[in-house]
Amino acid sequence: MRNLVCSLALCVACSTPAAAPLTTADAQHDVSQDAAADTAEDSAAPADAVADAVADPCAATACDLGASRDPQNSCACVDLSAAASPQGPDFEQRLCLSSFIWGNDATAAAKRAFLWQASKELGVHEIRWDFRWELAEPQQGNFNWQAIDTAVTEMNAHGIKMLALLGYGVPWASKLGAQKGDSMYPPDNPQDFANFAGAVAKHVGSAVQHYELWNEQNAGYRFWKGTPDAMSGDPVAYAKLAHLAADAVHAANPQAVVTFGGLFYIGQMIPSAEKFLAASLAADPTLASALDGVAWHPYALYPPMNPPEFANAPGSAVPQVPVDQTAVQMQKLYTQGGAKPKALWITELGWPSAPADKPGAAISEWQVARFLARSWVLAASQGTQLLCWYTLLDHDPAADGVLWEKYFGLYHFDPNPLDDVPPVPKPAALVHARLAKLLTSMGFMADERSRSTAPYQFAFGRADGTRQVHIAWDPQATPGVAPDTDATHPAYFYRRPGRAYRLASFAGDWVSDAALPLLSADASGRITFAVGPTPVAIIETAL
Repeated sequence: MRNLVCSLALCVACSTPAAAPLTTADAQHDVSQDAAADTAEDSAAPADAVADAVADPCAATACDLGASRDPQNSCACVDLSAAASPQGPDFEQRLCLSSFIWGNDATAAAKRAFLWQASKELGVHEIRWDFRWELAEPQQGNFNWQAIDTAVTEMNAHGIKMLALLGYGVPWASKLGAQKGDSMYPPDNPQDFANFAGAVAKHVGSAVQHYELWNEQNAGYRFWKGTPDAMSGDPVAYAKLAHLAADAVHAANPQAVVTFGGLFYIGQMIPSAEKFLAASLAADPTLASALDGVAWHPYALYPPMNPPEFANAPGSAVPQVPVDQTAVQMQKLYTQGGAKPKALWITELGWPSAPADKPGAAISEWQVARFLARSWVLAASQGTQLLCWYTLLDHDPAADGVLWEKYFGLYHFDPNPLDDVPPVPKPAALVHARLAKLLTSMGFMADERSRSTAPYQFAFGRADGTRQVHIAWDPQATPGVAPDTDATHPAYFYRRPGRAYRLASFAGDWVSDAALPLLSADASGRITFAVGPTPVAIIETAL
């Protein structure tokens, strides 16, 4: 996670040439951690609670098969025979990894080969890749394109899009950077950075269409050094640099989408994403129009441990915001800056998972998997078009550094990328792949919390209406002994006419729709199921 104390070395993924198949067996090795490491407020409901919960208090006015209870009147009905139209890009087109691997030696090539293969299995369609100024232009006006060309060529050959993260400084462009030998100082003349950005866009042409300008610039002590307080970055200076750079990229490629650099969302000892974005837009009233959107990183408090739905009490010293609401706030602020965003991108999000021998260091691997699915569904529900998970692989456990920074990967650390032993996938990799498969070719359709008694339920569907998937969960429910026993709290919603409903678990191996258990509706059209902290999917198809 390139946020609070991450070093560049911790951001380079390690991998092997061949990906291991994602199976439940691979992901089950730490299930026993869940009961001890995961917490919840509610205990599991007794078995007979299901019957009580679905008892119809309004049997005399039971809804038709094409209707649902009116959320304002439990004994009235709302017509649901016409489904909403899908919104935004298809879900799998939103899936992205924040991971990059420089180098042209055999080890780097093997790591990249694994990245491309793993991306295919995970359903990833875009990768956020660091375009380092100091590597591309080590001397002013003298460019070395080899590393960028290798990455762009390989990525395009595998049908994966690239999000180019343009950053950071370079010693020749900063007096302080040269004195300190540190590339995290911004240039003395922001036009120098704009010239680099324009040169990149001109060189790669149409092969790269997405650009992000800098990374976590509000974490000044790490990524925008040299500010008076040594912590906060500089929203005024950043606004000038971003405007010049966006103009340069657009001049070279008018079709490019260029966003405000990904901001660390929480104001933990630094300005929050909201505060920094607002200050930059105030400093340059035309900045929102010069850019095409905004990127942010909705991590919880560092290190991130809280669930994606978490919101702390008003007045907290460091307010925490649910993932879906971060999208609402960032869009609102950007729109107030005078432009409608083309791009709302989460370019980093993740949680560290505890190694088996250090269960108190972070949350369990299955809890990370739960949070991944819930985060991406929540974010998509508010129009977020790009969802970049941080990151592909764990780092070396034996290396120096903060413990939890080593365990953000979807796969375990690979000690030898050149051998024939592929990295071991974590449960989060299994869930990422399952989510991509379930929601392939589906846009977001509706927040169904007023239709369903599940605490969280969201619908995705195909434009032709042939298939919908309803993702539901209860974040307060107690985890089961194993993830496939999580669903203990009763819930129901009402079916539409001419449709079949089947139940899928995120904790099992992938099977076809026909092999899934069928959910039967009662006489009033009610579909009854159970939810827990691990999401379930109710697949709706035409009869």
